[in-house]
Amino acid sequence: IYPIGLFWAFLNGALFVGYIMLGHRVARTGAADGIAGLGAAMAVAFVVVLPIGFTDALPAFFSPPLLIAAVGVGICSSVIPYACDQLAMARRSE
Repeated sequence: IYPIGLFWAFLNGALFVGYIMLGHRVARTGAADGIAGLGAAMAVAFVVVLPIGFTDALPAFFSPPLLIAAVGVGICSSVIPYACDQLAMARRSE
């Protein structure tokens, strides 16, 4: 057993607990079952990441297959899971 591995495992667990607690609070206080808060968070994340990845992603905007793939990955990896997560957290009891 590696001590650094245990450190990262416990840190991951602690951060996941924080994510669940914060996500539940956002889902409970947000409008439309937490989806409005999720939309705002996605918009903020977009603005933060845009300057970092824009030049690397620029060729995809001129290639329809790449653009369709990027939209599909975004929907399947972020929109659907996080929307389901927020809807479930909004229904979770205290």
